[in-house]
Amino acid sequence: MHRPRRARRLVGRRRRLRRDRHRGRGRDHRLRPRPEAHPELARGEEDGLLRPTPDRRRLHLDLNATDRTQADELDRLLALGATPVDVGQGPLTPETTWHVLADPEGDEFCLLASTVDPLSGGAPRT
Repeated sequence: MHRPRRARRLVGRRRRLRRDRHRGRGRDHRLRPRPEAHPELARGEEDGLLRPTPDRRRLHLDLNATDRTQADELDRLLALGATPVDVGQGPLTPETTWHVLADPEGDEFCLLASTVDPLSGGAPRT
């Protein structure tokens, strides 16, 4: 399965941090947003974009389909075992632009309504 470059980079950094912490190195590393809102590796006490959580869910993905509608993708994900999750987002309305779901292992993610063009670096398609 193809992952966007930014997501691969973020997951790779997180794995390196976890490995370094396990080996006793890098205890003061944090991920924090740069002005462009992309995570970067930093040192210091500031809370980062990614921070330890009491449970195992450490990364929340916002996804959208580029080859089908949100409704079709929602049906596909539900058929594959995803389940709707209430994280305090309120009731679904016609104006709701996302669905919060959990995969069969319990990892939460959002399915967004807007579509993006993967070839243009994430700019919305018209």
